[in-house]
Amino acid sequence: MSNLLWMAIGFFIAVGLALVFMPKLVPMLNSSSENTETKTKLSPKLIGIMLLVPIIAGLIYAKLGSPDAPSVAIPSASMADAIPPPATPMGDNSKHEMGDFNVMAAKLAAKLEKNPSDGEGWALLARSYVELKKHQDAVPAFEKAIAILPQDPQLLVDYVDARAMTQNHQLDEKAAELISQALKLDPNLPKALMLEGTLAFDHADYKKAIEIWEHLHSTLKSSDSTPELLNEITTNIASAQAALAKK
Repeated sequence: MSNLLWMAIGFFIAVGLALVFMPKLVPMLNSSSENTETKTKLSPKLIGIMLLVPIIAGLIYAKLGSPDAPSVAIPSASMADAIPPPATPMGDNSKHEMGDFNVMAAKLAAKLEKNPSDGEGWALLARSYVELKKHQDAVPAFEKAIAILPQDPQLLVDYVDARAMTQNHQLDEKAAELISQALKLDPNLPKALMLEGTLAFDHADYKKAIEIWEHLHSTLKSSDSTPELLNEITTNIASAQAALAKK
């Protein structure tokens, strides 16, 4: 596909996302003390950076029926490791743009301290920290979001993923409880099923892990999931089958 066509596709995607998300993001990120002229100076580059977070969520939903993440490339790996990240800026400007993203995240955090009841804002901040690889900061942001939005299953498993990243990719008892809670809210949530399979694998219940991942694979096979994601699940199944054969 030519570069021109890719640029056109990217442009229309960006416009569509901007129409959906910017009404929420702009008021949150612009200080009430700034004048009107300042508020209108969010550059296209900064808008693109802020859209990375909803793109992350969109990719996870599109590829896992939910999503970082998500999914695991191998058992015990973070969900974010298995899902290709959204396209990031390349070249000399990438560090500068990520620096801008850091500034925006800090500004959002400051706004939320003044409006701590904004659950969606905390969720957005948490996922922003994940994008910035600041999982230690993402965890408390997720906790504040979940306290306000306890019935959001995707939020629960994204929190599990972030916690695992701070614990050497380990899923503890709390993670198991959160995964179970998410599946009660949405029994077919792909990211939750992927994590449940990983949890079974970690406890040497390879038969259960295989059953979960095979079910997930058959479900996603009929969706718009990418071949790469399906291959990751197939790899997980093969790992569990090999481990089961050795028991």
